[in-house]
Order: sequence, then structure tokens, then C-alpha cells
Amino acid sequence: MLAVLFSQEKGLYVDTVDDPVLTSEEVLVQVEACGVCGSDRQVVEGRMPLPFGSPVPAVLGHEIAGRICDANASSVHSSVLVYPFVPCGQCRLCQTGYHHLCLQQKVIGYQMWGGYAELVKVPKSQLIPYDGVRLTPEVAALLVDAFATPYHAIRQSHLEAGMTALVLGAGGLGVAAVMLLHVLGVRAMGLSSRTEGLALFERAGAEQVESLETDARALGRQIRRWSGGGVDVVLDTYGNSRSLQTALDFVRPGGSVMVLGMHDGDVQIAQMQQFVRKGITVTGSYASEKVEIVELISMAEQGILNSHAMIERVTTLHELPQVFETDTRSAGRIVVKPTE
Repeated sequence: MLAVLFSQEKGLYVDTVDDPVLTSEEVLVQVEACGVCGSDRQVVEGRMPLPFGSPVPAVLGHEIAGRICDANASSVHSSVLVYPFVPCGQCRLCQTGYHHLCLQQKVIGYQMWGGYAELVKVPKSQLIPYDGVRLTPEVAALLVDAFATPYHAIRQSHLEAGMTALVLGAGGLGVAAVMLLHVLGVRAMGLSSRTEGLALFERAGAEQVESLETDARALGRQIRRWSGGGVDVVLDTYGNSRSLQTALDFVRPGGSVMVLGMHDGDVQIAQMQQFVRKGITVTGSYASEKVEIVELISMAEQGILNSHAMIERVTTLHELPQVFETDTRSAGRIVVKPTE
């Protein structure tokens, strides 16, 4: 099969490798689409090491949509999404329902070869069916992470219709978050340092957008006026010191800050008194749960959620290494279609 391999020494490169060898608990999936996640960019650009336990070379790509096929790949069957977080199933976290936080987990696309390939082997427990007639593979693939990660944070925050949320950062997670908030009836404001990011927020359904470069006092007055004294929840997709301080400044007393972004440096809270006195809850939000992806599939199949609006570009395996080199600030999600 054709695959895009990655190693620290060689970077990304296209090669032909042997088809996966299955165990009795695995199935073969023909990859029809795979989203390019920001974490893959961090690994390829050297800003984050390959996660511990990843093979070398690795096959990245964890936003996978495909079809189950025979062991010899001669025919295809059901359309499926691949839930990439494979828990150990035995630890305390797994036993208490926190499978996505399992410290022994393997991730398809890191510790196990992922979706930047024509075929991928997947444990049967990780398959999530979807209607391949109602949803195209590239639309479905983005539900796995680009939408599931902010959806998990939104569910954790207990946001409800009519409440206010501030989204920091107009990358893939931020734009998806605004789209989801709009669908759920939550009033959303988006903050971005990029002009194109503000336009993306508006198209995604944000009620208000503002530049992060606006004078801090003027920005604060605008946010408090819009939200009635401070927003209920901040969704921080940057995860750095500046964004965390921005979140603490603009969330209401008793409100919540959900941190989705993972900055690759140290993060500090400048004003501890403000944090404590306002009674703010700061929560790290990682990954998602399978049930959340099932819910997103339902929204998309009903036409409530339009994940197609997130797709900026569709590319091929042969083009992917060049895409990583040249397209470093994509406004939406890039999707790989290995069969093209």
C-alpha cells in the first residue's frame, strides 16, 4: 500500500509499504479521508516530539473515515469513522469511565499507524458507523477530532442555550467551536489576532468578533457590554500565558475557562488574586468520548451541523509532504484522500 511516513531524520515522505497484518480483534479499513490536525503539524515541524511509544517511521493521521474491507482489500463494506484513542481497559481511569484520559492509551496515528495511508488496521472496538450516503468521507472525518475536541469541552462546561461563550483562536478547533455553539443556541464571541480569522468566526455563526490586537481596556468594555458583565465560559484554543490571562480577564465571577490548546512552553497565571477572588474554574479539556462522536454524526446526518464549511483544501498522499511545507497557516482543515 501507499503511505506517507514520518521520522525526525527524514521528515515526511511517500513510500510503498506492506499491507497491515491483522489480529483476530482487528479489521482492515480502506481510508477514504483523513483530516490534517494541528498536532500533526507540531510533530512534523519539530515543535512537539513524536509521542512516546510511536514507531519509527510513523504514519500520522488520526481523523479517519473509511470503509471496512476484506483482509486482502478486494472489496469494501460499511462506512466507518475510527475513534483514535485506544485505552488499555484495565486501569483505574478506564474502569471509572475516563477511557479518553487513559495514561496507557495508544493513539491511532501515533503509537499505531494512522490514516495517511491507503489502508489502516483498526481494533474492532474503535469503529463508529455512519451513513455513507448522507455524509461524504471528508465531511465525516472532521467529526472525529476537529469537532469532537471542542464539543467535549462544551459538554464539560455545561453551556446551555442563551448563555455566553468567548472563543480564543480562529484555528480549526476555534472555528469548529463557534459552529457548535451556534448550533446549540449559545451566544458566541470570537477573538483572533488574524483578520482572516475574524471572517471565519463570522461565517461560523459568531454573534460578535473582535481582534486580540484591540486595546485591552476597550476590548474589555466591549466584551462586558456584550455579555452583561463577563462571559459564562471561555474556550481557549491557544493554551498559552497570554490567552489564559485574557480568559481570566473576561470571564464572569464564578465562570469557567476551558483550555483546549497545548502550548509547547511554560504557562503562567500573572494575577493569582484575580483568579481566586473571582472563583474561576479552569479545566483542561483533552480529546473526546465515543458517545460525543456519535452525537456529532447525528447532527451532521440531520443537516444541523455543516462540517463541510471547515474544509479548506483536499489533497492526496503524494501532495501531502509539500502541503506541510508550504501551507503552514491554513484557515480551515486540510483533508487527505488517499484513493485519489
